[in-house]
Amino acid sequence: VHFDHLGGALLTIFQCMTMEGWTDIMYYVQDGYGFWVGTIYFFTLIPITSFFLLNLALAVVDEAREDFDDEDEEGEEEGKDEGEDGRLSTSSIGDEDAMEFMGDPDPNEELWLDNPVVRFLHNIAVNEIFTNFVMFFIAGNVVTMCLESYPPVVSWQETLDICEKVFLGIFCAEMVVMIGAMGPKGYVTNPVSCFDGFIVIVSLIQVGIGNAGSAFTALRTLRLFRVLNKLAHRW
Repeated sequence: VHFDHLGGALLTIFQCMTMEGWTDIMYYVQDGYGFWVGTIYFFTLIPITSFFLLNLALAVVDEAREDFDDEDEEGEEEGKDEGEDGRLSTSSIGDEDAMEFMGDPDPNEELWLDNPVVRFLHNIAVNEIFTNFVMFFIAGNVVTMCLESYPPVVSWQETLDICEKVFLGIFCAEMVVMIGAMGPKGYVTNPVSCFDGFIVIVSLIQVGIGNAGSAFTALRTLRLFRVLNKLAHRW
């Protein structure tokens, strides 16, 4: 159990996701780094990762149920149309739930404000290219954070700082697009988008006060679960 390198850190976080001995690990972090940092990190990590695992498990169960229904309907010609409608309905509900969990707006959802600007932003937000673009930079941001070392090499740290500012600018632009597409109320009431906005605001504060290396920067790695959830939904 350690955070000395990326592999060990991921294994430790995975163990915490299973909620097996996570309190002992939290106590180690509190003793080694600080009480409030360890408390806030683990009390944020556990609910989010547990929620992710629960949704992943439900998706597997739902897919298994659909496969079982398909096998039962192979020899029933009369109920074929009804079975297809039921599967489409179930798939549609699953897609809507997955989009809500990923923080993406529903393409069929009524606009919160009917004007050309909101319609334009909504079209961008529901575009698959835009979503994949954001996911790519979330993963890239996590990779650059993994490349940080202590003590830092000055030239390398300057390069990483520039990358962090570029990523932050992209995430700020994404937040503006999502707020315009979903509306302030819809953005705040969506757990994933609200968490993304919180991370962006905290990052802006860190840059503003010159504290880009704060321990709270690690919270940005939790956005990676948004990428993993999207991949799990596609599989």
